[in-house]
Amino acid sequence: MKKNLVVFGLVFGILAVSVVSAFWPFSVTGNVAKVWDYNWCSASAGRLCPAGEGDCDTDKDCSGGSKCIQNNGDKFGQLKTMDVCACPDGSSWNGKECVKPNKESSTSCTDSDGGDNLYVKGKTVDVSTSKVDNCIDTKTVYEYYCSFDKVAQTTKVDGSTYLCPSGYSCSDGACITASSSGKDYYTKAEVDAIIAQFEDALAKRLNTFVRLPVRLTDKDSDIGVYIMGEYYRVNLVSASDTSATIKVTDSSGGKSETKEVNEGASKKINGITVAVTNTDETNLALTADLKVYIG
Repeated sequence: MKKNLVVFGLVFGILAVSVVSAFWPFSVTGNVAKVWDYNWCSASAGRLCPAGEGDCDTDKDCSGGSKCIQNNGDKFGQLKTMDVCACPDGSSWNGKECVKPNKESSTSCTDSDGGDNLYVKGKTVDVSTSKVDNCIDTKTVYEYYCSFDKVAQTTKVDGSTYLCPSGYSCSDGACITASSSGKDYYTKAEVDAIIAQFEDALAKRLNTFVRLPVRLTDKDSDIGVYIMGEYYRVNLVSASDTSATIKVTDSSGGKSETKEVNEGASKKINGITVAVTNTDETNLALTADLKVYIG
């Protein structure tokens, strides 16, 4: 009976060792651990790992300023659960330590338009390349700018294709407003023309007259209005509690007409109709609310 127990014990022991060896997380070859074994990087064992090696447990297990990054083994062809020494963002391994790009390399690219700017034609230059923004077609601009290359650890010329925003077209390497040829403002003549075009279009669409509410006082007695593409100056000559005297001058300034209009009534003055909706004379202050229109 004892002999049988001894034999059974030996067999069980052999099987147990086989099972443990099959699932033990360390590779064992002559009892010597190797790279990518769990806990291979070990400060206590004197094995500090460079960037790109693992498995590590703490930053102390890594050398040259590299850090122990958890669960990033898949970036190095290992299981994702492997912890690997790696350089912090913005630095790279030079064979001995993690280093950041020097100031000369990081500023070795310049862009005259200040960067990714669609609205100004710029020239972008690095140590080996010089590029100028250009139009692919009337709606598309190819914009050059400086971009940091993590592999080369330097700043270099890069570029992208952009569609100009609505209302803009591409001309000479920049997106510009089609109506003002690149200007970021409108002149008075351009504004006046736009207003006139709007009023004409509105009148035609409504098939009726255009009404413009106007308030005139003795301190602000005249105003310019555009009606159906024509310009007029409307002037408050005088006012009482019951009527207002209105003068209308055409765009040339050569023809004017003056009429008294009762409150609540309207009259045609120099080709346009002026309606007085309210008039008032208080403490020598004159006020007249008008509506000026074609009709």
